[in-house]
Parts: sequence; structure tokens; C-alpha cells
Amino acid sequence: MWDAVSARVADIVSSYPKTCIFLSVAIAGILTSGLAFAKVETDIRRSFSPHDSDSANEARRYLDFYGLNVYPSRSFILFQTKDPKDDILREESLRYIEAMDAQMTSVLNKVDPVDGLRSCDPVCNINYAFHMFMSELKEERAGNKTSLDSRLFDYPRSRLRGAEIFIGLNIHGTTLRAQPFPGNSSKIVAANTIILHYFSRFDTPQRISDFKNRSLGLFFRSQEHNTSSLVDFSIFGEEIANHEMVRGAFENNTKKNDGPIGCNHNPDTNPGHIRCVWIPMLRRLQNLLNSMRHSPFLVLGIGVDDAFILVHWWNHYKNIKNRDARMRKVLVDVGPSITITSLTNIVAFGVGFLTPTPQMSMFCLCTSIALFFDYIITYSILAPVVYLCQKDKTTSETAIAPIKAPTPAKETRVTRAVRAYSRVICSTKGKLISGVILLGVYAFCTVGVLSVRSTFDPSKAFPADSVLVKAVKKIQPVFNEFFPLHIYVSNPPNITNKQEYATFHNLVDDLESLPMVYSDNKTVIFLNQYEQYDHHMSNLLSSLFMAPQQTDYPLTLHNLGSFLDIIGNPPTIKYKRPQVTGGEGDLEAFAFTIIAKGMHEWGERAKYEEMVRQMLKKYSQFNATLFDADSAVLAVILTTRDDLIGSICLTVACMACVCVLFISNKWGVAIVTAVISSICFCLVGMLSWWGVDMDPVMQVDVLLATGFSVDYTAHIAYQYYQNRGRPEERVYASLIEMASPMLQAGMSTVLCMLPLIFIKTYTIVCFAKTIFIVVGFGLYHGLVVLPALLSFTAKEEEKPTPALINEPLLEMQKKNEAH
Repeated sequence: MWDAVSARVADIVSSYPKTCIFLSVAIAGILTSGLAFAKVETDIRRSFSPHDSDSANEARRYLDFYGLNVYPSRSFILFQTKDPKDDILREESLRYIEAMDAQMTSVLNKVDPVDGLRSCDPVCNINYAFHMFMSELKEERAGNKTSLDSRLFDYPRSRLRGAEIFIGLNIHGTTLRAQPFPGNSSKIVAANTIILHYFSRFDTPQRISDFKNRSLGLFFRSQEHNTSSLVDFSIFGEEIANHEMVRGAFENNTKKNDGPIGCNHNPDTNPGHIRCVWIPMLRRLQNLLNSMRHSPFLVLGIGVDDAFILVHWWNHYKNIKNRDARMRKVLVDVGPSITITSLTNIVAFGVGFLTPTPQMSMFCLCTSIALFFDYIITYSILAPVVYLCQKDKTTSETAIAPIKAPTPAKETRVTRAVRAYSRVICSTKGKLISGVILLGVYAFCTVGVLSVRSTFDPSKAFPADSVLVKAVKKIQPVFNEFFPLHIYVSNPPNITNKQEYATFHNLVDDLESLPMVYSDNKTVIFLNQYEQYDHHMSNLLSSLFMAPQQTDYPLTLHNLGSFLDIIGNPPTIKYKRPQVTGGEGDLEAFAFTIIAKGMHEWGERAKYEEMVRQMLKKYSQFNATLFDADSAVLAVILTTRDDLIGSICLTVACMACVCVLFISNKWGVAIVTAVISSICFCLVGMLSWWGVDMDPVMQVDVLLATGFSVDYTAHIAYQYYQNRGRPEERVYASLIEMASPMLQAGMSTVLCMLPLIFIKTYTIVCFAKTIFIVVGFGLYHGLVVLPALLSFTAKEEEKPTPALINEPLLEMQKKNEAH
């Protein structure tokens, strides 16, 4: 059946070669118009977080809490002394920091004439603790208090102007003096790091433009080293991260184009260059630039294998002078092999579309569609081009050669070497040696698989020359010291009810009992301060009326309104004031912050947030959710291992089903499936040894390899079962036909990917490492392991006379002779 289909395709190509090329180019041109609708997605959350995931629900709750319709943009500036031993609290350094702060706040304090809101509403006081600290410090210095002790403040929690604030979130790298005065906690002597946070609404074009331009302007300025003689600063933000990732995507694509696109354009030596015609269509079908930036070059790497096979067989049958018969012979021989590898690759990435992470899902969908176009173009452009490049030297030849090429009358040095190798690999000794080597490889890779880390480093997403790579390392000590995690309580307890209030305190205690959370009174929650305030006001009222003071006075909401007025009515507390005098009002929602340590490692952050998430679900009556702007990426880290294993298993199963259509031997299908699984296992182990972590980047690359590995197994297996005779004769026939194009394809892929190893950007280097490992292990399995295993499945058979292509072709031959 496959021979008949391939022969029919060959007849169409031979009869209408120019028409096939014209139609393909015309369709590609029409699809190219889709570039006008191309969209670059700049919201990272949409790339990583499924709509119904915990992180997506938490983001929606965050927006509802602040009354936002569009996700805001946030950034922070990290100031550090150039000399680590210097003090950033010096007046010269603080003046520089205040000037930079003023540049950001001048943009955020702009009032929109339509809605009357500032860009920073409702969290314009996000740096309240630092500004309070600065104000107090200036007053101290203005009072000519020159002694060291006059500028000491409690750290990390301090009481300034009657309000208790946590200044540890703004000041880091401190030098402390333990209890300089009786009854006081540790005091700040000096510091070398200050961090300021900024928040901007992103609901109007003007706000988007203003904040983006100011953030990027400061980012470019941060790359200059002469802005201050005392302080360096680094700015982080979503707009900056998106800018650097998009820049890296375009620059890396440009560098990649210097590889495969710059090769020889002779279709007989490098036909893979014509694969680029599908890229516009791919761009129209996707809107995630970061997902598809590897796809064109992935398809080039995979598609070139089919091209090499087709061109190899075209040259192999150069003795057939009639190009119609030659094309028919070539496609009959290689058509099933090209079909099985293309189909399995399409299925492999089609299964990846089911991945819950949108970015990975879109990547797999785009690549699957691209591979389908690649398969079509192999027949609609490559085959006609090869056909037209060959002059028809005779028109009288109508004889149809048998499917299998005849054995050369005189063996060459290469054929003798392949025949000797076939005897060795099929012998008991050869099988034993290959098995021992394979077991050694498994042992080595098993160590790598067991030791691979599930984590993610944000610097991996940026170009190697980006200042963000170094800046990420600067922020790690800050996250190791104090890492805030905000908890939003949508159904707060009735604090006048002792049982409910005690249950809520149990929640806080359980959160503080987590091993990475500070428990020594570092949780930032207004209720602790309000309790003291309410008791104080109650005792004050009792003293005015000469009533005895109560030690166990019940907590009320009567004084919450005045308390909020004193602390500036923060947006983190939603309080509905009473309609009548003397009423208590209603506490509708509030937020509090728990402080953790040792959170510079994203894998640890992911585990920590999942522990907090489960703890909040345990106290579901409060309807509390956490929020972290990076939770979408962190959630992927937790599921990467399971998603990867599930995707590989499902993909391998689907490829096994595809192989059944082409390989009639059930043991052959089982062997091919096992070899593909073996390649994937070895890939994960070797990537771990090569310094690659279990993260979304590895997930995509391993999924890539699952489809790519088929090329090194299906061709050999298909040819093995198409031949007859003893196992070693079958192995010899398969290797003599397929080993050369496989080696050519593997070497060309490695050479095209070799420049990427020097880019020093994690995602690109990981991509290159994956290709190198897959090519290496793919060739090893295809040329060593697979022939040894296949030799077990066939007994010695008499080699029959090669069959002709099929009966319909014989009838076609008779018609041609009649004419």
C-alpha cells in the first residue's frame, strides 16, 4: 500500500514539478500576509500559568483586592555601595538615592484627568517604611546629634513616630549593635544595600508608556558606571525583563541564522534551506515569541534528515537515466521512512500540546504544525527541485527496477567494512559487548537522573550580555535575608469573637512554624498593633470615667477607624466604617506579610509557597490566598518532573502506535519503542551531568528530543524488515542504505548547532546541548544498539527474488510501452 501511494506521489511530482513548486510558494506567500497580525506577548504570566491554576486564581484575587482590571506593572531598584565596607546611610549616598526615587515617583504621582487616580494608586505608600526611616534620620541629623547612638534604629522592626514598621524589607546588609541600651533590640550601625519598590497601574496607554519609558531609561542609565562615585544601582521590573527577553529572542535568532541558513544552497548537497518558507505561517499561529523562537531551527534540524535521505537515494540511483523512473524508484524506497519519521515527530509535539503550561503547549503546537508543513514541502518543493536539476538523458527507459538496490558486483572498502561490522554486531560476542557498554551508560545516566534539580534561575531567560544576569546575583543575598510573601484574607475573622480570632492566630502560628519562616515577631500584620491600640484606648476611656481598668478587655472594632487614620489608611486593610456613631463597622478584608529566609533558590521558593498554599487551604474558612508575582513560574517548577515523565510516556506510546502502521513485526515495534525511551532517559541523565536543571527549558528540550530520536531508529528498523535473509544480511542491507544519510544528517545538525554553544545564554546553550546529546546517543542507538536487538527477532530465511513495486505500476509500464 505504501509503495503504491509513494509511486503515485512520484508520478505527480514528475508530471507537474513546476506546478508543485509554484503552488507551494504561492500558498506560502499568502500565509506570509499573516505577519501583519503577529503579536508579541509581553505578559509572562500568560505564558506559564493555566487559566484555572492556583497561581492564576491568586492573581485574580490580587486584582480584586485592589480593584484593578488590568494586571499592574511593578519594579524595584537595588542600591548598593561600590565598596562593600562603605555605609550607604551616609548623607551623600542617601541624597543620590532620594534623587533616583524622585524620578520614579514623579511619573507614578501623575493624576489621570479621566479617572482622577495616580498611576501608583492604591499602593502609593509602598515605600512607607523607608520614607519614615529617612524622615526620622533627617530630624536626628538636623538636631546636630553627632553621636553614633543618636542615629541608631531598631532593626528589622522599628517604632517610628508611634507606628511600628518593618524596615528590614528596605534596608539590607546591615551592621548591628546588639542591645546598646537596656530594653532595646538590635540597632543599625551601618548598611550597604537599600531596595525600593514601585507599583504602576497599567490600564491606560499613557500610564503604560510613562512607566515603561522611565523604567527603561533608568535601566540604560544603570549600565553607566559613572553616575555616582559611592553607589551602584540595578533596576528590576517586568518591562525590563520583557525587553531583555525579546531582545535576546531577536538577537539569538539572528545568530542562529548564520548557521543553517548560511550553508550551501545546492539542493543536491544541502536542501534543508527551503524549510524557511513555513516560518510566517508559524508566526501567525502563535503569539508567544519566546515559545517559537527555537521552532524554526528545530524544524531545520529535524527536516534536514529527510532531505539528506531523499538526496542520498536520488544519487544512489544515478544509474537510472530516466528521471521519471528514477523519482518513482526513490520515493518508493524512502517514502515510508520519511512518512514514519515525520508522522511520529508531528505526533510527539502534538502530544506536547496537552501540556498544561501555555508556553510549552503553544511551542509544541507551533512545532507540530511546522513539521507537518515540512513534510509537505519535502514532496512539493524539494522533490521537484531535485527532479528539475537532473537532465533527462533518455526517454525510452521504461523498465522499473526492483525495490531493493542490487548488490554491487565489486565491493568497496566501505561496503566490506560495513559487512564486517554487521557480522560483529550480530555475533554473540558483539551483542554482549554492546550490552555491557549500554549498561555502563545507564549506570552513569541514572546518577544524573537522580541528582537533577527541579529549579529555575531567572537569569536563564536573559541574554548573556544583559546586566540583569549580574543583577540577579546581587538580589540573592537580599532574598536570603528577608523574603516577603503577602497573604490576602478575603473572609477575615470576627475579631470580637474569641474563638474565631484564636483560630486565625492558629493559622498565623502554623505559618510561622514552617522551617523557612521567621517566627520571632517578624510577621507584618496590623492586628497585633491594633490590639495594643484598642486596649490602650479602652483603658484611657476607663480612666476618664474613673472605671477600673480591665486586664482581659475584649477586643472591639470601635477604634479601628481612628487607628487606620493614624497609620495612613493603608490599602491593605478594607474596613467599612459604621454608618452611625458608636458602631463598630465591618472588617471586610486585609493583607498581612510573612517573612522567610533562604529564598534565593527558586526551587526552594516553589516548595515554600506550596507549603503555604496547603496551609491556607487547611483554614479555608478565611478564604486566604498568597500572592507572588513569580508564582506562575514557580508552579511550573513543581510540576515539571511529572509533566515531563507523563509527556514522554504518552509520546512514546503514540509513536509506538504509528510504528505499527509501517513495521509489521510486533517485536520490531517494541524494540523501536524501547530504544526511543532509552535515548530520552540517557538525554535527561547527560543533561544533568552537563549542568542543566529540571526546569521549563529542559522540559521543552526533552520533548523535542523525544520526537527527534525517532529519526535514528525508524529508518533502520523499517529497512531491516523490508529485507530478507539472515539477520546479519538484513543488518548489512539496512546500514549500507541508511547509515550514510544518518551520519550526514547528524554531522550537519551538529555543525549547524555548534556556534550556539558559544553564545553563553542558558536557554540557547541548553538547546545546543540537547541536540548534541540526541545526535550522539541517537547514532549510537541507531547504529549499535538497534541492530543488535533487531538481530534477535528474525530467523534465517531464504532470500527471495526482489519483488517489483506493485501490480498497478506494471499496468502503467505496459501502457507506456504500448504508446
